[in-house]
Amino acid sequence: MKPAVFFDRDGTLIESVHYLNKAEDVALVAGAADLIKTLSAAGYLSIIATNQAAIGKGLLDEAGLHTIQQRLDSLLQAQGAALDGWYFCPEVRISDDLETIDFADRKPGPGMLLRAARDFDIDLSQSWMIGDMLSDTIAGMNAGCKANILIRSDRFKPEYAQHPSVDYLVDSLAPIKDIILPNRPTD
Repeated sequence: MKPAVFFDRDGTLIESVHYLNKAEDVALVAGAADLIKTLSAAGYLSIIATNQAAIGKGLLDEAGLHTIQQRLDSLLQAQGAALDGWYFCPEVRISDDLETIDFADRKPGPGMLLRAARDFDIDLSQSWMIGDMLSDTIAGMNAGCKANILIRSDRFKPEYAQHPSVDYLVDSLAPIKDIILPNRPTD
């Protein structure tokens, strides 16, 4: 079994654009490609797990989502990095409670991470979840990830820092390799 790092997409690997629906609006977050390359060299798979309510709201179709993903892949490849997989959930949130699981695949539900674990033979107990929303870290906790990292964003609330799903709080991608690499599994 392999360890993985699961990434949220918007606001984590790419700049946050409200209901992103155009490939030309995709821009990597500083350090995204370098982090993925470093994690890959250390034996981690890098997998996106992203809620995509824009599809459920009719603002984007699956073909458009694939075009956006191709743009992201192209930007990463230009810097020598590559994702191992990506999963999305098109469902629109029903509950206003960030901890309520409305759909198994929609974060905070663990469904996307569990599917990836089956598809890639991932050891979730040695894997990490990184995102800019509490629903990301809760999904990691619900999936049984080793630890979860919350990136402080404009949606951050001070009480999130105390949530049991938040193992590490960071301001950018820069310190993440120094958190994960010393904790990597040994053979």
